[in-house]
Amino acid sequence: MRLFMCWIISVVAVFLFPFCGFAQSEVGQQEEIGMAVEFMDHAACAYVARDKGWFSQEGLNLSSYESYVTGMALAAALARGDIEVAYICLVPAINVFANAGVKIKIVAGTHKYGYGLVVDPHKVKTVKDLENQGLRIG
Repeated sequence: MRLFMCWIISVVAVFLFPFCGFAQSEVGQQEEIGMAVEFMDHAACAYVARDKGWFSQEGLNLSSYESYVTGMALAAALARGDIEVAYICLVPAINVFANAGVKIKIVAGTHKYGYGLVVDPHKVKTVKDLENQGLRIG
């Protein structure tokens, strides 16, 4: 159990590290950051961090902590600018980048296996093919 909790803490820390200190105001106060997660078991460590107050202990001032039923709904929130930080699966993250032009930075992987990229084998033969302007990701 102790090893599992250490793993959770490290995943949360790695995920949030790039955002620590990026939003300092002129008076030294952390600006508010809107965060959202997908409502799934992979986001359990984010819920634990919120419930135990670890975000605020690390100086993060979350203005919102939303939960979205699907990754696509969460991706839409990113595209609209409703949130700045998302605990999101890879495919919706790529989708919001490719189809909405939202600049993303993936800072941590939180699960291995379980999800995959499905493509039309007639249009996509290599990863490089995903850069094709005519290709849409959904």
